[in-house]
Amino acid sequence: MSPEDGHAPTPAEDWEVPAEFVQQPANKYATRRMAEFRNQPEDGEYRDLEMLAGEGSTDPDVVAWVAKQEAQGDALEEWALRSFRDLFKQQFPNATDRDFDDAVAEHGIKFFRALRRDGFEVVDTWASPESSLPPGCDPMTGEPTDAFKALAASFIGREPDDDEQAPPIQFWDAEKTLPRTEEGCVLVLFAGYGQHKTGIATSIGLDVIAAGGTVLCAAGEGRHGFGKNRLPAASAARGITTKDLRGKWHTARRMVNLTDANEVEAFIAAFKGYFSGKPSSLLIIDTLATAKGGVDENSAAFGDLIKDTGPLGRIKRAFGGCTVLVLHHSGKDETKGARGHSSLGGNADGIFAVTHVDKDAGTLELAIEKMRDAEDGFSVEYKITPRGQVPVVSKVGRVQKGSGEATARGLSLTIHCLLAEHPPGTSFTSAELARMTLGLPLAGDLTREQAKAVETRGRALRRLAEAGKVNDYVRVKEGKNGAISKELIWARPGLGGSDV
Repeated sequence: MSPEDGHAPTPAEDWEVPAEFVQQPANKYATRRMAEFRNQPEDGEYRDLEMLAGEGSTDPDVVAWVAKQEAQGDALEEWALRSFRDLFKQQFPNATDRDFDDAVAEHGIKFFRALRRDGFEVVDTWASPESSLPPGCDPMTGEPTDAFKALAASFIGREPDDDEQAPPIQFWDAEKTLPRTEEGCVLVLFAGYGQHKTGIATSIGLDVIAAGGTVLCAAGEGRHGFGKNRLPAASAARGITTKDLRGKWHTARRMVNLTDANEVEAFIAAFKGYFSGKPSSLLIIDTLATAKGGVDENSAAFGDLIKDTGPLGRIKRAFGGCTVLVLHHSGKDETKGARGHSSLGGNADGIFAVTHVDKDAGTLELAIEKMRDAEDGFSVEYKITPRGQVPVVSKVGRVQKGSGEATARGLSLTIHCLLAEHPPGTSFTSAELARMTLGLPLAGDLTREQAKAVETRGRALRRLAEAGKVNDYVRVKEGKNGAISKELIWARPGLGGSDV
């Protein structure tokens, strides 16, 4: 079989590169590259690549063969795809089939023609660490790809005056616990065992649907019981059926492993356009313990799961800025907040804690202990109503606590999170800590409203210390000659000093 037949030679055939082709300076590099593949199993295909690389040759046989192959069009491209897939993997050992398909989709036959024209130098340049092309550039044109342009554009925000004129944060609910923003948010709801975390999340999800949104629930605990009993009971309590939730609520078949990048991308692909071409408005993760993979809860990596550059941040953005509600457990000492590393509280946009569970009265309260860029320090009351064998949790309404226990607990958790972000030995006055808890700078002038808020928060900190609720974080400053000052010093635990 000869090259003129238009087929790739078999390994048994002995077709040599024309001498004239080898002698041409432009083709010497390609010939040397071809020699590297002489002992490969599919030797014949690589010999055929030598002819493809010989477009510039004046040898009549080569010219005729290339012309015939180009005339065959689709047949040549189909064969080239098979051949260049092998070559691509040789040049990019870590590349996947998807990488190759993306290259073909991006460049088409131009990719192969460039290989023929440039004697594989384009591949060598693309694979070389010394390549002069910046990241995100098309190796064929040297220009940034459309995907890279879109990625770069995603970092560009608004001008300062435009940000100032932005409308206030909207909420999915009347109690203003579920922010509805263009960048999305991650909220952590924690409680002890048997304190109705899932029941509250179900009630919140049905509120979002009532407001015109959609809900995706990833249930890692008791999925069967949730779908069979809990959701139907909660729906019936509102006078609707689960059929009314079609196209509005979906419970994933299993939990996503947030530590597995492939699973995260697959989860996004599965649900990005699930609701009539749109992602969900609210994503419920029930619970974080079932989604964390092998991450140690006491490590900073645990908090990284929910931060903006972490896996839940990736899902949040891919879903168009949805609200993410993460259910989590309290620690052994419930007064110290959620279980695990303090970075969890620092990275969350909101922290909710179940408090005051009164089983006899059938009530509980959800304390809004932290809410970034919005009001916190209040509680929402829920009632628990048995419906058959299933307890249904439904909202009663917002309860202002002033400086009561719910606000005190929220402030205590905020102090814990703020001080944990600073190294041991770093201490703050009550005035400084008041500013920090309000999101204000430690120094500088304040408006009248801000100064009043700092004064009020300072008094709340003093009451909290006097009540003995933050002994781990506060000590009394000693004055001259051992006198006790009224000033309090706030720092991370273990720094000594006298308790209030």
